[in-house]
Amino acid sequence: MVTFGYDIRGIYRKEIGENFAFELGSILSTYGKRVAVGYDCRTSSIHLHNSLVNALLEGGCKVVTIGMIPNPVCYFYTFHKKLDFGVYITASHLPSEYNGFKLIRGDGTSFTSELQQIREALQQGGRRMEERVAQGSHEVDIMADQEYINHLIPKFKVLGKPLIVVDCMYGSSSNMLRIFESLGCRLIALRAKPLGDFGGIRPEPLEENLTSLREKVVKNQALFGVAYDGDADRAVFVDDLGRVVDGSKAIAIFCKYLLRRAGKVVISIDSSIGLEKIIQDLGGEVIWSKVGHSNIEESLVKHNAIFGGEQSSHFYFNDFYPFSDGILATLYMLEILTTSRERLSRIVDSIQLPAYQKINLNLENTERRDKMFELLKQRLAEKFELNLELGYIIFRVDENRVVIRKSETEPFLRISVESYEETKLDELKQLIMGQIEELSKQL
Repeated sequence: MVTFGYDIRGIYRKEIGENFAFELGSILSTYGKRVAVGYDCRTSSIHLHNSLVNALLEGGCKVVTIGMIPNPVCYFYTFHKKLDFGVYITASHLPSEYNGFKLIRGDGTSFTSELQQIREALQQGGRRMEERVAQGSHEVDIMADQEYINHLIPKFKVLGKPLIVVDCMYGSSSNMLRIFESLGCRLIALRAKPLGDFGGIRPEPLEENLTSLREKVVKNQALFGVAYDGDADRAVFVDDLGRVVDGSKAIAIFCKYLLRRAGKVVISIDSSIGLEKIIQDLGGEVIWSKVGHSNIEESLVKHNAIFGGEQSSHFYFNDFYPFSDGILATLYMLEILTTSRERLSRIVDSIQLPAYQKINLNLENTERRDKMFELLKQRLAEKFELNLELGYIIFRVDENRVVIRKSETEPFLRISVESYEETKLDELKQLIMGQIEELSKQL
């Protein structure tokens, strides 16, 4: 089933194919006429790209195609050029058999409410041929990635010639490593070749996928390591001891650097509750948000926040623009570590947060997922005072917290449990899993 959560995603040809892309392009041509289109390295992306562009041209759009580039470059191009909207073809961290479309507003945020309108239009058959107007115009810009690099490099100060290890996971970041070399960095690049099937891996920087990165950082005494997902809007860091840096700890590191002036910070609700005190002690104000890049982006703009972060290691630096950017996050980490002359491991160890566990529960399809969510809500309401404001199940037991939410892109329930006491963490986890086991009989 095609999902319309934070963007549009589905299985190529089975759910999303060239006809889908053409109908989508026809609908999008009513949202503006000045458009940028880019795509990731999936084998299917160029085919969807061509169909989409043809439809946009039939709809009278002035289309600039910017080629195979990382997601942040397409967002940057749309934002920097003040276009009506942009389209980036990707399924982010999902396996290569998936693909989809991220739709970008001119202010650098993503389509949100518009997605439901587009979904309804697609269900009604898109735009009829007689509604389509004269041919638009097509321009190719092969310098979009260099323009992005030229914009960022002067903004950062990197001392010395630090050695970093970068894992591109065969994704679209593979052609962008020159940005770090331009700042004097020495590089060890892993899986730094864009492959249409991501070399058979799921291009997601989870700890179990980062064994080689961790080993290379330690063996070569690198300053740090970083891994990007398939479209490079996420950055997961590895410290100098080879440990994967938790998303919430990375948020804390960036906040300590950025909150040298007072400001607001937008944090996804599945991030550590301990961040609240850290940010407040720095003079900042925390705004909790629903998970997902489109939700964080809108909240950043609405509250004029200086930074946003998610537990999944999406980082948003609103002094530049409101969308997440793994490459920009790496530039910030380079500046922080080389100017402070601190080891990342020491900074990580100085940050005290509750113990945290995340459970990804696969319910096989969205109907079972939704039913389990409702059953859990009813059962837990009998035992705890639930906060349902964001559409999630959230409850606290003393200083401990549980967050349960439905994935917007997969048939999963995402469950996060945190506590300052390991024993309490295990108790809460067992309580939730026990309820799920019992309720599964009703599915």
